[in-house]
Order: sequence, then C-alpha cells, then structure tokens
Amino acid sequence: MQLTTNGYPLDTSPERFGELADSSGLLGDDDALRAALHDHGYLFFRGLLKPDLVLAARHEILTKYAILGEIDDRHDIDEAIASDGHAVPYANLRAFSESVRAGHHYRSVTDGDELLAVHEALLGGPVRSFDFRWPRFVRPTEGCGFHCDGPYMNRGTSRIVSSWIPLGRVNREEGALVLLENSHRSERLHHGYLTADADIDGLEWLDADPVVTQQKYGERWLTTDFEPGDVLCFGMHMLHGAIDN
Repeated sequence: MQLTTNGYPLDTSPERFGELADSSGLLGDDDALRAALHDHGYLFFRGLLKPDLVLAARHEILTKYAILGEIDDRHDIDEAIASDGHAVPYANLRAFSESVRAGHHYRSVTDGDELLAVHEALLGGPVRSFDFRWPRFVRPTEGCGFHCDGPYMNRGTSRIVSSWIPLGRVNREEGALVLLENSHRSERLHHGYLTADADIDGLEWLDADPVVTQQKYGERWLTTDFEPGDVLCFGMHMLHGAIDN
C-alpha cells in the first residue's frame, strides 16, 4: 500500500523511512529517559497504559461522535466506520468538543498515573496536563500538515512534553503519527520557526510535502502500527505530522 501524507507519497525505502524505537526498557531510570529524549527527540512506550482504560475512552468518544452522526450505524460503534457526517453543519461544535475533552474515561487516559509519572521523570518534579486537550478525529483521506508543537504551546515555559496516545489500534495507514528523525536538532528550525508564536505570527503548517520536508529538516520519517496502551512522547522541537487515513 502506498502511504501518503497530505496527498503526497511517502518514500518508504529503508534510507528514508523507519520504525520508532521502543523506550520501555528505560522506565524507572529517570536519567536515562531524559538523556534519550534529549538525544532522539522522542520516547515511545509499548503498553504504558492499560488497554482497557484506553478502549473505554475510545468507546466514550465514539459514542459522542455517533450521536453527532459521524459514525456509520450499520457497524459497531467501536469499529469507528465513518458516515457521511451530514449532521455536523447543524451541531454546536463548541459544546460537542467540550463534552469530548471533559469525558471521564478520556481524562483517565490523559491524566493517568503512568503517563504523569513519565512526565514527572522527564521534567524533574510535579506536572499537570494542559486545561485544553487535542483529541484528533481523522476521517478517511485526512492527515495532518508538518509542524512542531513549540510555536503553539510555548506560552510562558518551554518545559513541556507532548504525548500522542492512540485510542485503540491505529495502523500506519489509518492516520498514525510520523516523526522526522533528528529534526529536533535542525538549525534551520531553531533560527526562525521555533521562535514564532502560532497565533501572533499567524502560522500555518510548516509544509505538506514529506519529501521536501525531509530534505530541509531531518532524516527518516519514523512511525509504527500502534496498539491500545502505546504512548509516544516528544519535545517541542520535534517535527511531526500524520499519515493520511
């Protein structure tokens, strides 16, 4: 299967594309976790969270999307088969989004003890999650442009680590996240883009073409097939996007 991002084909040759390295063996060694994040720009944990906890959050959110008309009711809700979404233009999307972010099971994932413990190890003390959270619902053919989180989140502090948590099994061709290897070391990013403020400066995606982005900022695109309970953490300087669903 040809993988694409934003409609552009990904070069999946071994020199340009690879698998995320599992960092689970570093858990319990705070110094090693911090060193790995500094060196590689990301940490990937297989099975960090309890799968049942994640799947409960998935069901909670998909039930709300089904009410909105986004889920094809000819299938089980948890299969997340997209419908035509005709009801969306008539919905109160602000209220709907708040209901998703405030869900009990969803919050149990974003504020789970195991997840917060990793962030505490990385940042060296007590942590809290953002008041605002970013649940991603990706319809077929949709993806995500390439960006770093720093310009969107560095408001008052850069001591922030993002966590991407698949709510269920997400194969790479179903909208999985991709990171650009060693992009957190890119001088080109540090000398402009990473000093910007997304709102004040009106930032859009840094780029949409994965080949052009690779040539400018990094090495291989890295991803994997994600399972419930997996967690991918990365710093504010790590360039990332998503494979098209």
